[in-house]
Amino acid sequence: MAFTVDKSIIDPLGIFQAVLHGPNSFSISHDNAKTLVRRFETAPLNGVIIDYTDCVLGHSMGEYKAIAETFGTGLPRGLPFAYVYNERQLAHVMFMTRLLAAQNLSVRAFPNPEDARNWILAEAETFRARRDAA
Repeated sequence: MAFTVDKSIIDPLGIFQAVLHGPNSFSISHDNAKTLVRRFETAPLNGVIIDYTDCVLGHSMGEYKAIAETFGTGLPRGLPFAYVYNERQLAHVMFMTRLLAAQNLSVRAFPNPEDARNWILAEAETFRARRDAA
């Protein structure tokens, strides 16, 4: 199975969503993180959902740290960031969640997409209101 990503924007709040499929390498993840950061430079998005449910992760702890630093230096502080994971990914996602929280992102992990979407819709509304008031 080849790696693929289904990307979409949840409107009207402007939440970027990526659903990943297949084996994911560090180089793919790091390139995608850089691309997402560039997208935030040109579009006022208010949240991110990354769904790893159908993805095979194989990054080292140092590689996760590099990805988190890319997000942390390029994404707005306090941005809501949700991960959706399966059982096999719990340790990976929890580690990444801690790294992103240390980068001042509002991050949570969820075992299903519905909970992630419900959480991020409320968080994105608050984030957008704070950003617009600044």
